[in-house]
Amino acid sequence: MNLQQLITFSTVISEGSMTAAAEKLY
Repeated sequence: MNLQQLITFSTVISEGSMTAAAEKLY
């Protein structure tokens, strides 16, 4: 697991949904 994957994973967990995380990341 690289740093970007870890950041993405943490964002998904904190947002509680993939959609919300995707909107923040992209």
